[in-house]
Amino acid sequence: MMRWQSRDPWQSLSLMTSPTWDTCAAFRFRNDDGSETSATWKASQNQNVVQPVLENFRIRLLNQMTNSGDATNTTAALQFRVNGGSWQAVGAALSTTLAVRVVASSNVDHETATTSQLTGGTGSFVPGFLLTLSSGAPEVSYTSGSHSEYEWCIELTDLAEDEDVIEFRVVLAGTAHPATHIPQVIASTAVRPNAPTLLSPTGGIHSADGSPPEPFEWTYNAGDAGLQTKIAFRRDVLFEWSTSSNLWTDGRRANGIDFSVDGSFLAIAVINTATNERLFVYEKDGWSQITVPGLAGSGEKCHFSPDVSLLAVAVGASQAIQVLTTSNWSLDSGWPTSHPDWGHGVRFSPDGAWLLLSYRTGGQITVINTETKQVETTFTIDGGQGVFDFSPTDNYLAVAHGSGKRLTIFDTSNPDPSGWSIIPDTPTLPWTGLSVAFSKDGKWLVATHSDHVKPVTVVDTSDWTVAASLLEQEEGLATACVFSNDSSRLFIGGQQSNTLHIFDSSDLNPENWSIIPNTFLPNNWVRVVGIDPDDEYLTVGTNAGESVWIVEPESWLPTWWNGEEFVEEETSIPYTDESITFPTGSWS
Repeated sequence: MMRWQSRDPWQSLSLMTSPTWDTCAAFRFRNDDGSETSATWKASQNQNVVQPVLENFRIRLLNQMTNSGDATNTTAALQFRVNGGSWQAVGAALSTTLAVRVVASSNVDHETATTSQLTGGTGSFVPGFLLTLSSGAPEVSYTSGSHSEYEWCIELTDLAEDEDVIEFRVVLAGTAHPATHIPQVIASTAVRPNAPTLLSPTGGIHSADGSPPEPFEWTYNAGDAGLQTKIAFRRDVLFEWSTSSNLWTDGRRANGIDFSVDGSFLAIAVINTATNERLFVYEKDGWSQITVPGLAGSGEKCHFSPDVSLLAVAVGASQAIQVLTTSNWSLDSGWPTSHPDWGHGVRFSPDGAWLLLSYRTGGQITVINTETKQVETTFTIDGGQGVFDFSPTDNYLAVAHGSGKRLTIFDTSNPDPSGWSIIPDTPTLPWTGLSVAFSKDGKWLVATHSDHVKPVTVVDTSDWTVAASLLEQEEGLATACVFSNDSSRLFIGGQQSNTLHIFDSSDLNPENWSIIPNTFLPNNWVRVVGIDPDDEYLTVGTNAGESVWIVEPESWLPTWWNGEEFVEEETSIPYTDESITFPTGSWS
């Protein structure tokens, strides 16, 4: 639509362009548990959720001007509909006549200005409003082609029935516009605020030294009489480590560790030895050492091919890479010998078709065709010392490196590596990237770096946003990371207090990942960690002394109380009494 505006009575008329809108270019649901910036997310961006009734939650939407229309002031309001019915305004606070109403928040003020938190917006960002007392927002002044974000604190009332589908949209100045997304929640009446609640103890029961506490009692507020409620009690095993083998004591520093995917072999690349013996290979069965050729320089990273026919080692020498064939553990010939610098990182692609090599400086990544043994293509990243991991479930490659964004993610869906593309709008690490690992289910990407405050960044792979930053106030680097093969545990090696951190990574919100106490204390700071495909052993390489340990946990997984004993299958029990007494054990 066009409109005409006179500049002054004596000059010609000028043509103006009305803006067009996408009133939900993106959305995300969150909990009402923090400020405008710190509240946690319920799910990934553009993902619908199941929402209990009578429980505060927040919805954030991105409003995008989709053309280069003129600067415009406009109001916004949130509407909803139930099961495809008519759209109507969200009810005022304390409303009893509608299924959705705004609700005052104890965590944020009404009409707080919003910051940019969703991805996908184009043009400049214009602050919107976070609303807690009304469904309507004041005017926002949009510049041409800009975008804004609005957030409402709301709740589903008693009028929302179980499994109702409730959709939301934003109207501008009372008018509905096209929208890419229509967010929705599915109402759940299974959990109510008047259900039994935990009175004591809070935070679970833990013993500092890993020994079981005395039997104890949990006390509950009974809640409404006759309310059918089930309660789940989980016991997290405190990690008891038995040292299966200390491979050497002469101060060799492991810099690369890899288990073969069939669990048969363990390879360790070593920086410093008196000779060229800088690669060590062991059979997992009995940990007997296999004789392998010496390396031309320091051992950097190492990686087995998916079919376990090859072992590639990045070498701190002009040769940059050496490849062994595992049939007789001899050097395999024919691989490239001309390189821009010493080797640093090395990784086979999941299909074994490509071998990637990074260098100590310069930022080049070389992609080698494993069939022809020739260089297929090269990429350049900011800074050297790239380390890699491929997603086990999707076509992605993550590279942590020395400068610039310090974390680069490639889309590798093109069968030709020269067509691999960098995914835009991915996080920037605050300091030098030191290690990177995808969870085995592909949901998370973890990067460690040299930030001395929060040196672990967790990225949601569904939208490449930062889901959490871990190790609050950690005074030291996070140097290494690896997930257990069931993705329930995340192991982080660090410098502070020679620490091996173990996170329970089973929660769908990484902000809730908690450190599990463990009794293994490395003798020096941890350089590298590796885990075997059967989740039986963790290999920890430290910086000095007794420098490589093979350690075995008592158990990776929690167990659940079934009313009589703790079992491995997640379960819950009917609520009957106001207290439950447990036998001796370690619980949370």
